[in-house]
Amino acid sequence: MPLSDRDIRRIVREVDSVKGVDVVRLVEEASPWFRLLDPPILRLSKALAGLGVFHVLYGFRPLPLYGVPHIGRDRVFAARADSEDLRKIFEGLSRAGFGVLSRSDEGARLLDLERYVVIDLVSRPSSLSWDERMAERCLERSRVKILSAEDYAVSLLSRGAGLMALELAGKVIYANLDRLDREYLMARASQASVEEAVRGIVEKLEAASR
Repeated sequence: MPLSDRDIRRIVREVDSVKGVDVVRLVEEASPWFRLLDPPILRLSKALAGLGVFHVLYGFRPLPLYGVPHIGRDRVFAARADSEDLRKIFEGLSRAGFGVLSRSDEGARLLDLERYVVIDLVSRPSSLSWDERMAERCLERSRVKILSAEDYAVSLLSRGAGLMALELAGKVIYANLDRLDREYLMARASQASVEEAVRGIVEKLEAASR
C-alpha cells in the first residue's frame, strides 16, 4: 500500500519541525530513560572493531542519526561477515564478555554479560548484500558507523514491515533529500526489488516540498 498524500504531508511536517535540531539530544531529553548509544552498544561496537570486523548500527535504533525523531528499543548490528567469519567472531566476543543465546548462518542473538542486555548481530542489512561501494558509503555518527541514508531507506522497505516501514523510509529520505544520490538510491532499490516504492516516495516528497 503506497503512502497517501496525507501521509506524505505528515512526513514533511514532522521532519521539517526538527530540521536544524540535534535529533539525538531531542529524543533523549524527551525520554530520559533512553540513551541511543548506551553502554552495551558501545561495548559491542568496540569489541567488533577490536576483532577487525566492519559493522554498522542497524535496526530502528539509529533513526535519530538520520534526522528522524524515533525511539527504537532494539539493539542490532549488521556485520560484514560470512558464516565462517561469524564463528570466529563469536569466539572473540565471548572473550569480550558477550554470550551467544542463539545463532544461525545469518547471525546471532547475543547477551551482554555486564548489563544483561540482548543485542542482535546479523551478517547483512535485510535483503542488501555487502559490497565495497556500500561499505565505502557508510557514515560515522556519534562514534558508531551507520549505513548511508540511501542504503538504510532501501533496507527499511525491503524488511516488509508494511506502512510503518514506508513511513520511516519516507522520513529518512525526506530528512536527507538534499544530499541523496538518486542514481545510487534507485540502483539499490532495484537490487532489493523495491524500486517502484522508492520512486513513488521520492516523487511525492519532492512535490510536497516545493
